[in-house]
Amino acid sequence: MKKYNLAFEKQMKKVCGIHTGSPIRINSLKNIKGVSDDLHYHPKGHEFYIILTGKIIIEINSEKIIFSNGDVVQVYPGEIHRVIETLEDSNVIVVRQEFNEDDKIILEKGANYL
Repeated sequence: MKKYNLAFEKQMKKVCGIHTGSPIRINSLKNIKGVSDDLHYHPKGHEFYIILTGKIIIEINSEKIIFSNGDVVQVYPGEIHRVIETLEDSNVIVVRQEFNEDDKIILEKGANYL
């Protein structure tokens, strides 16, 4: 058994993943209004965004969707996605299968990186 702490005091905190011996990577994100992400995809792993507070726009395969408190988004392997914009200060948990450290292919750098 291992215990982890989400602690939303940093902009991004890698809670667990390959570095801790876990096949699941969990990040806690404290997104400040205006923050965005790289356009990317994961060849093998599913990824889930759990929006605890706030409001963000996520682009998935060129479709832009607003997500807010309580929404859970599943992104399938190969789907091209990014956080386009953080509309309100937000606390988000990102959970992803992690097969290796290289399971994130960046296609375009974001302007205001997470």
